[in-house]
Amino acid sequence: MKSLARVIRERIFLTFVVIWAGISMASVAWAMATPMGASPDEPAHIVKAASVVRGQFIGDSTDQPAVTTVMVPEGLADSRAWACYAFQANQTAGCQPPFVSNDKLVPARTSAGMYNPVYYAVVGWPSVLTDNPRVAVYGMRTISAILSSFFFAVAMTAMLAFRRPLIAGFATIAIITPMVLFLMGSVNPNALEISAGAALLSLLLLLVRGPRIRHQRLALVSLSAAGVLLASSRGLSPAWMLMIAVVAIIAAPWPRLRELLRLPRVWASLATMGAGVLFATWWILQTSTLSKMGSFAGSEISPAKAFVTMLVDRSFDPGLIGVFGWLDTLSPTVVYAIWSFLAVSIVVAAFIVGRGRPLVALAVSFAGFMLLPAAFQAVSISNSGYIWQGRYTLIAYACAIVMAFVTLAAAPSNMVVLPRQNAMRGTLIVGGLAIAAHAFALVWVIKRYAVGVGGSWGSFIKIPQWAPPGGTVPWLLAVTVGMALVVFVWSAWSVRSPEKVPALTN
Repeated sequence: MKSLARVIRERIFLTFVVIWAGISMASVAWAMATPMGASPDEPAHIVKAASVVRGQFIGDSTDQPAVTTVMVPEGLADSRAWACYAFQANQTAGCQPPFVSNDKLVPARTSAGMYNPVYYAVVGWPSVLTDNPRVAVYGMRTISAILSSFFFAVAMTAMLAFRRPLIAGFATIAIITPMVLFLMGSVNPNALEISAGAALLSLLLLLVRGPRIRHQRLALVSLSAAGVLLASSRGLSPAWMLMIAVVAIIAAPWPRLRELLRLPRVWASLATMGAGVLFATWWILQTSTLSKMGSFAGSEISPAKAFVTMLVDRSFDPGLIGVFGWLDTLSPTVVYAIWSFLAVSIVVAAFIVGRGRPLVALAVSFAGFMLLPAAFQAVSISNSGYIWQGRYTLIAYACAIVMAFVTLAAAPSNMVVLPRQNAMRGTLIVGGLAIAAHAFALVWVIKRYAVGVGGSWGSFIKIPQWAPPGGTVPWLLAVTVGMALVVFVWSAWSVRSPEKVPALTN
């Protein structure tokens, strides 16, 4: 009788489904365990989503260039008031006003009015089904979490198809930081941008460098979906797509690339993504989205100084790993230590053993991670001030980790050797640490909203001023079990010989 691990290895669809289920459980746990409006600008995104599904894609202009007025249910119109704890780490979520169940349409302001409507059309429809604002927002969050989880599952499944699936697991764990799960559990297109970007690059590299797969058509459909949704997720997403395309082309052996470009289905996929990029670009130009991002401190700084400041002081922002709430709650130190060590180890190892095209592509992706945020901020500094946050760089971070993995997978056999017993030990140690850190980060954030960052653990347990639906324990179990499923699939693939061609190939 076959072991469950062997069944998972031999059935790639089952691998994908278990990973998707695991990441979905973990991200939905975050969606349910954080207060309404608890992520940066979430009230604005909630209002935008509720207006888009009612046919109002932009709204009426106001005296603020980045803000529009739209008509949404009264229960959602006051969502800004839910974030009474924003920027105040010791203010609990107990300050939230009563939630009003009323579907009467009233005017509401949103700073996301100019944004591309595609993401909001996908996640906003629960607001049409109920007048209960809690049910509507938790529904939006759940859809967003499951959608983003889908693309992370695509990315991990694609990476497992390469040689050295052990390193694919390390890369996946490095990419899915607590900050990523936090964003996935909120109404915010940021998480979709990250997950779709990781999936897009993983699939492109699988097609141009990986083993020949049986289900190429399915991979191309997933590639098209990732490309279209990535292009429409945020204003700078088309620029990130360009970086991903350049990295993939550099990494591709020319004979393999020419072979792919002879296939009509490849051109169909490219045309679909191209149409998505054209629509996203048209929307940006029509609405002037990138020039209407608000006004923040620092607009008097020169572009050159802003570039240097970003490059020197803000390239490795803690927001890559975890700055929760309205950027008012840092992760525990141990969480930063675990993900910093894991990410740096993967990238440095790839630079040490990398050769040829993959090494050049890795250098380009790392340069994109370092230089593009600084360039974007320099261009916008005079108009908007310092607007860049670490979470905006997460797509570049994810792509650099994916490229580092593929570089390690392409290295000669004698340069990356780890006995099977040590591979299993590494999976259990790193996977166990990641699961524990994810659980700790979630409890840390729940405590912040229950008693404030400075509140005692005793008060959190005995007299919390706020608690998520059902209490803390169900969501702590959900994030633990969800990430454990991901680690289980990783361990199942890691016992395979690193040089054996995967079961999903011809």
